[in-house]
Amino acid sequence: MNALDKLDAVQITEDNRISEKDLLFCKAHQEAYTAAKTALTELEYIWTDIVSRQAETLKSAAAIWNNVQKYAYVPHFSTEKIHEQMELLHDIFISNLVRYFNNRYHVCLDVDSIIDLLLPHKPKSDYLSPNTEAIEEYHQKLRSMKVDYKDVLDQIFIQLGGRTFLERAVDEIKERCHKAAWSTYSGKAEYELKNDTIRFTYGCQFSDLFGKWELTDSMEEILRGMAYFESEILGYYPASIENLLGWNRREDPIFEFASCAKFQSLRMFKNGRVDVKFKNKGYASKFVSEFLGLVC
Repeated sequence: MNALDKLDAVQITEDNRISEKDLLFCKAHQEAYTAAKTALTELEYIWTDIVSRQAETLKSAAAIWNNVQKYAYVPHFSTEKIHEQMELLHDIFISNLVRYFNNRYHVCLDVDSIIDLLLPHKPKSDYLSPNTEAIEEYHQKLRSMKVDYKDVLDQIFIQLGGRTFLERAVDEIKERCHKAAWSTYSGKAEYELKNDTIRFTYGCQFSDLFGKWELTDSMEEILRGMAYFESEILGYYPASIENLLGWNRREDPIFEFASCAKFQSLRMFKNGRVDVKFKNKGYASKFVSEFLGLVC
């Protein structure tokens, strides 16, 4: 089974929502998150007790003179700082899980929306209406609540919309290519199919000062789509495409895709046009229909 088959095998079902490796990652972070919550609660109790004992011991001396240095003092450390970290744990836990799936499956899941759905919202308050009681209840709830990785997964699957991780990743690649190939202002395509060649209207820049060429961000996005079109493996870039993406500026406006079976060459023009020549017309037509789109 190749890497593509392994990714596609991760189906979104109630019985098998994630792979064993994914489950191991989630459970390990659940355990670490829970342990951190427990440890911080214990630390809060210990630190509060230390501060209280110090105050009680020095109570009589403080009545005489209190302009002294504290014995139980750690820079930038206090009960308030412990509370801040306790409240931040949920964001860290959710973010770690979502970032893991984004990285592993090359998708762009929205972590902020998941945090917004799973965590309580801070009540509104201002100088005239401090809403003190509601604010305190909000902070207490944040410190006492616990997030389960299964709840995070539920939100991830909602964002996937019934697709596998692979399908979502491929759809996102195609969406980015489509966005790069169309004008957001006019709604018109900024490319043209000519036999076995796709002409991109604005894909490069030429510096008269340095005498070098540079691809635009949009063209680089299309190149990433070309990489998947060539290999059908997520995260893999054929050597020719990887080399082209790795060059910030080039002296030669013509580039040959020596390691590719579907692409022949790329040529840049001073008016900003970029021509991508395919090995045959069929490949060019398929890339247009699947990655660039025929309508905005």
